[in-house]
Amino acid sequence: MILKFNLLPKEKLETLEAESRKKYQFLKLAGILIFLTIFSITSTTFYFFYKIHSLNSAKKELLQKINKYKKIAKKVKTMEKENREIRQRIITILKLKSQQAILLKRLDYLLQAIDDNKVFFSDLKISEDRAQIKGISMDLEYIANYLKNLEKNKKIVKDVILKNTIKKGTEEVPYIEFNTEVKF
Repeated sequence: MILKFNLLPKEKLETLEAESRKKYQFLKLAGILIFLTIFSITSTTFYFFYKIHSLNSAKKELLQKINKYKKIAKKVKTMEKENREIRQRIITILKLKSQQAILLKRLDYLLQAIDDNKVFFSDLKISEDRAQIKGISMDLEYIANYLKNLEKNKKIVKDVILKNTIKKGTEEVPYIEFNTEVKF
């Protein structure tokens, strides 16, 4: 057994105890502040890591969406290009059809102008602005009537030019070859 004797007076003893309590209170307060500081630093660090992770995942999702939209944009561009090409083809086809229709109308007019005249074509070339007709007839009067019939419609025919006529055949079966140009 150990016996302790306190030889200090009671007042000094109380001041020593008060000082030691103050030291402990200061240490408790310092410990709590250190704990709170460490806790706030770690929680802030975890929060920032979580935020960075969520932002990175959001960035990945957005990049995937951007790539998807880029693919869609490429498809749209190719479709627009195809659309322009198809429109151009349609316009070309319509122009060709209208030109073909014009040429067919002109051919029809050239054939209708024959009427009752005995004129036969041996060669016919039609372009956009003119027609070259080589043919034969039994009489010069038939050729003249045919050319007059052509000149009647000024909306279609601008000018009719008889280039030449050549008498051919035998005395029994004479015929006349003619060459004419029709301007539309």
